[in-house]
Amino acid sequence: MNDTDPSSLKESLEAAILGHAQLAQSGSGDTESLLQLVQVTGKAAAICSDFQRSAVQQARRSGVSWVEIGDALGISKQAAQQRFGVADSEASEGIRVIKDVTAFNEMTLLSQEGEFGFHLVGFGAFTLHLRPSGRKWLHSRVLGINVRKIRRQKEAAGWEYVGSWFPFHYFKKQAAD
Repeated sequence: MNDTDPSSLKESLEAAILGHAQLAQSGSGDTESLLQLVQVTGKAAAICSDFQRSAVQQARRSGVSWVEIGDALGISKQAAQQRFGVADSEASEGIRVIKDVTAFNEMTLLSQEGEFGFHLVGFGAFTLHLRPSGRKWLHSRVLGINVRKIRRQKEAAGWEYVGSWFPFHYFKKQAAD
């Protein structure tokens, strides 16, 4: 496998981020520019994390071993499994746990996993718990305080309540064929 030149990759990412932040140079010192840069780099980090997670998931679906994935990331097999894999007890129940999930990337992850036939069955701090099925799934997250009212509205529209992690409430339903 050919390694990408880290300095070239860094320069490309920096140029893309600065361009997206609409900053001519990273040395801009005014508060507004610095905060814009902080915001855009945070979004870029989340996007890169999503890309990496998707790449690992695709590699696993294609039969790539945890040893090979760990080697590619410069970490051990165990570290790769802990970061991207599933605990043994959950694996035996068919449940996959996705880690390092944030409010910014979880709906993208749920959309991708729903396309692959996985549906949300639980969640925790920075984790999603998904179970495989033979059907595609849609997932919804609603922000709100009145859980009863939100549940009534969503369930009336055909959504199944999964749970709440204040202030978010999670629902799922099978996608139409």
